[in-house]
Amino acid sequence: MKVNVDTCTFKYSLTKIYGPIVFVLALFSIEVSTAQNGPNTYNFLLNQFNFNPAMTGNHNCVDLKVMNYSTYNGLPDSPQNSTLTVHKGINKFKTYNEAWQGVGALITRENVGAFTTLRLFGSFAYHKKLTSKLIFSSGLFVGFNQYSLNTNTLTGYGYDPAINGSKPVYTFPNIVPGIWMYTRKDYMGLSVFNLYKDVKKLGSRFIGSPSTSAPTFYFTYGRRIESKAYQYVFMPAMHMRYEVGNAPVVDLVVLWYIMQRIGVGVGTRIGDSVNGQLQYKISKKLSVAITYAAVTSVMKYNKVNSFEFVLTYTPCDKKYNADPIHLCPAYN
Repeated sequence: MKVNVDTCTFKYSLTKIYGPIVFVLALFSIEVSTAQNGPNTYNFLLNQFNFNPAMTGNHNCVDLKVMNYSTYNGLPDSPQNSTLTVHKGINKFKTYNEAWQGVGALITRENVGAFTTLRLFGSFAYHKKLTSKLIFSSGLFVGFNQYSLNTNTLTGYGYDPAINGSKPVYTFPNIVPGIWMYTRKDYMGLSVFNLYKDVKKLGSRFIGSPSTSAPTFYFTYGRRIESKAYQYVFMPAMHMRYEVGNAPVVDLVVLWYIMQRIGVGVGTRIGDSVNGQLQYKISKKLSVAITYAAVTSVMKYNKVNSFEFVLTYTPCDKKYNADPIHLCPAYN
């Protein structure tokens, strides 16, 4: 039996159940952790797949994204992040039980001073329509993290044979589980990075005494408010990143989608920065987004800022039309 159901037509709300939970979680954020043990981006609505493998294959089109993220620009050796993601749904809503699967891949490279982190993951997700109004999915990232140290940048007084000329590398496996649920009006998800209890080494030496990567939780909740004529869509959302042993990092954002083509938003990373976001749908297959963040913490006295760029390409089969920018911006 073939069932064609647009997942953006459900009208069930989770707000009454999860609204108080979201509010309490947001109150936990007092300060901002700067650790980079997982993805960290301002434009989380456009990059949900970066944080949660359950988003793999959320629609039939191939979804290809290229992202560049730089933070604390103006400081020496500030963090620089480049990410490539691709994923696709398989047989969405073609089976008798209205379920489908998704496959994808994620590559991230982050440079912070002399340290480089490479993450390479494959992903799989299973999506299931639980009721006429609610869809649930679960997924996994499976791959590895690699840490490397460029010792050539560590000395400023000429060549030191005890330090220069080597590049210690440490590689370890990583598995990231995630879940996601959504209706027409609400969505929420949870994922956990760094569950594998690695002991960090560079060469034969431990880092720290020794140290391990702390589990990092990502929780997202958002709501979709449509105008009667569907010309405008408002998307308030929150995203929390909690690394065990550190204070949570909470992002709040409100996006306004206009006439299926332009998205304008404002947001804040509590205690750290405020940001403005702009998305533009160039064609049915291509869209671009930019985010500029002004630092509001004590770092502002160093005149630093952050910038993010995302390019999205969604080539669809002829029988599937690329989703307009306003239909399910949080799901794409």
